[in-house]
Amino acid sequence: MSLRHTLPCTGTALVAGMLIAVASATPALAHAPAPAPAHALALAHAHAHAHADTDGDWDDDGRFDDGRFDDDSGFEDGRFGDDSRDDRRFEGRITSRDGLALHTRPDRGSRIIRIAPFGERVHIFCKTSGARVGGNPIWYLLTDGTWAWGAARHIDIIGRSPRWC
Repeated sequence: MSLRHTLPCTGTALVAGMLIAVASATPALAHAPAPAPAHALALAHAHAHAHADTDGDWDDDGRFDDGRFDDDSGFEDGRFGDDSRDDRRFEGRITSRDGLALHTRPDRGSRIIRIAPFGERVHIFCKTSGARVGGNPIWYLLTDGTWAWGAARHIDIIGRSPRWC
């Protein structure tokens, strides 16, 4: 058997195996809480270090507070635990009559993950600039089941404008 024939067969078997694994895991995942995406954890980690309490005061139990670990009731300065920016939600609605292609990157040349139908309400994580669509360079990172990029040109924001990525 030649290598030219072996590689496509191996690739097909791998894809089929992945599809079977995803199909069998989908019912179990439907009832399980979704894990936080890696970039959201990185943002939370960066935010925690940016707002850490490093003023050198003492904890309630008499130990010196070095700002890295705060095992009483969260950060004492109140900026991290009570910060409403940590759980902001942004939403939009698809305005393209033909539906909106959602991509793996904020450009039209990337792979299409799915087509969001007209009128669908979508959850937006953040916005960034990318390839222009209808003169608009803004793209939104959508969090509806899969993480995908949608052109802002075809999404009307409901409420506040999303934060920058």
